[in-house]
Amino acid sequence: MFRLNLKFLGLLLAILSPWGLAQSAHDPIRISADQATRSELEGITRYLGNVVLVQGPITISASSLEIYQANAQQIKIIATGSPATFEQPMIGEEPAIDAKAKTIRYEQVARKVILEQDARIQRGDSVISGPLIEYFIDEKRVQAGQDANQPKSRIEVVIPSSGNTP
Repeated sequence: MFRLNLKFLGLLLAILSPWGLAQSAHDPIRISADQATRSELEGITRYLGNVVLVQGPITISASSLEIYQANAQQIKIIATGSPATFEQPMIGEEPAIDAKAKTIRYEQVARKVILEQDARIQRGDSVISGPLIEYFIDEKRVQAGQDANQPKSRIEVVIPSSGNTP
């Protein structure tokens, strides 16, 4: 049996919502997977095989999920899959969020979420896709660009019409 500090994972999930949508910190965190291992010495918890993490309205699905927790201030989560997904349904007036990439990383020290390889974020009718998308949490800034380890490809952004044009 292994222990995972769910308080830190809950904090992470609250931050992971790229647009900071409201969610209950009191919602339980449920993780299901084919396997789970915890190394206290390394500070790593690994979930393997059909991983599904749910807290409130948020769902993260991946082939594997690794949580690196060196201490309370240094948490990193890496979700990988074909693709790994992050979904949050419409909440009030805020549109649904659907994010996908082969790798979704959260780095607490850098305060950013990184989607790598075939990255795509859809929020309502707006879409941004490309090889690398970074979300800087404190600045509430999205940056899309090239992944130095992948062949060059273009960024695509879809901005819906306001519907007010004649």
